[in-house]
Amino acid sequence: MTSNKTETKQKYVIDKGIPIPPISRKGSYTSVLRQMKVGDSVFIKDKTPSGLGGTLSSLKPRKFTSRKVTEKDTEGVRVWRIE
Repeated sequence: MTSNKTETKQKYVIDKGIPIPPISRKGSYTSVLRQMKVGDSVFIKDKTPSGLGGTLSSLKPRKFTSRKVTEKDTEGVRVWRIE
């Protein structure tokens, strides 16, 4: 019987034959961001501004700004559409 694992000196295990899951770039909030008008904002829980950066820039020519906030004891990001 052959093993699909190799132990390295650093105690990391190198696996073979593990399938790569598909890329999931869009969160459930992307459709909401697309619907926003200038002046609208939305709170997205459990995210950081840097974690949303790629999503926000992919929605060009729309422009957004975001801030890390805590609302009702929940940390997240508030995103505003500015243009």
